[in-house]
Amino acid sequence: MTEYKPNERQEKCRYAFCYRGKDHNQTQCKENPFKSSPNDKWVTNEDCEKCKKYKCKYIEYPITVSQIDVKPINYKSLFNDIGTLVAVRPCNEKYQGKTFIGFLIGDIPVQPLISYDEKKQKLDISMFSNPCIFIPELKKLVFGYESWWTAIETEEDFKEITEKDIQNTWYVKLAKEMLKGERL
Repeated sequence: MTEYKPNERQEKCRYAFCYRGKDHNQTQCKENPFKSSPNDKWVTNEDCEKCKKYKCKYIEYPITVSQIDVKPINYKSLFNDIGTLVAVRPCNEKYQGKTFIGFLIGDIPVQPLISYDEKKQKLDISMFSNPCIFIPELKKLVFGYESWWTAIETEEDFKEITEKDIQNTWYVKLAKEMLKGERL
């Protein structure tokens, strides 16, 4: 069996979905990435080279911009109030799995998100944010994506965040099922 390698055009096309099929060695051309359509088809590299509906999924320059819409930064946390007392267990091994008390600062921008509407010639600029927690004992800020954390509303809520707690989260269970026993 020859190794499957999509071409550069397939890798960049917004309609091409590579590494699909039973053996993850096919490219599927889809009208809509979120639902199936009778017009979806399996394509070869050669089919893609000839395709007239190719459209790059990335912004290709130069572009004409008639409008820029900058979304304001919203520090408000999605699930908890700013200042909420939290239990936080940073993932970094130097903290040896210890749980600390922290305060939720809010959702802090960590990366710009930029999209371009070709028809309207409009750039939309917003931010990808993540909860940020201040840990007084460490005098450090820790982001939600680099820790396990939970809000503390009552005295009973404060407890060590254990390995068992982590292993019982739905997304860790899902990842384990998908990876079938590989260590997370």
